[in-house]
Amino acid sequence: MVKLQMNKKNILILVGIIVIALMAVFFYYQKIQSAKIAAQEKNIQPKNEMSVDAGVKKDMDRTIYKTGFSILAPLGWKEFGEPSEFNAMIRNEKEVINDAEANKINFKTYYSATGFRLSKRNFSDYVKNFKTNIGKNKNITSVKFNNEKNDKINGQPAILLEYEGTSKGVLLKIMTVFIKGISDDVWQISFNTVKENWDQDKKIFDKIARTFKLEK
Repeated sequence: MVKLQMNKKNILILVGIIVIALMAVFFYYQKIQSAKIAAQEKNIQPKNEMSVDAGVKKDMDRTIYKTGFSILAPLGWKEFGEPSEFNAMIRNEKEVINDAEANKINFKTYYSATGFRLSKRNFSDYVKNFKTNIGKNKNITSVKFNNEKNDKINGQPAILLEYEGTSKGVLLKIMTVFIKGISDDVWQISFNTVKENWDQDKKIFDKIARTFKLEK
């Protein structure tokens, strides 16, 4: 009888030890998990901040891809009119213009890019012919050529032509960039803005022009 009571007592002590050990393991596990969660919250940036930053970077520079070429559309510039896969017409939708005549016709600074066949003409002769024809164009009057220079755009021969003229009562300053194609073709990018915005827009025009790339 004494031996049986001793066995029961030993069993109870053993069960108590096991329970205490299990509780210790449980609390230790909880402590480790809490520490891990705290470390993660400290080191990881909020998801909202990361998504906003990523969105801004994505919107700052956008490349327009067309048949035969690609070109930059800066932040706030969007395609308009009836562009096709062969040409691009892109304007600055967020621009504020103070010119009253320009606002009457809802004018916005814009550029167009398209390709033409040289038809065996010399590249420089093509530009000379353009200058002759623009002076005869009824849509723009009082044309005055200001500057012309030879350049290269992504390795291709180019000519930058700056001029001004009046269209629908609005005094415009224009930069047309001619880029020699790979074969019997020439690419033409025409940038248009009001004269008062020329100094600030010219830098943007130059940046856009130098992103022009022929796509084989």
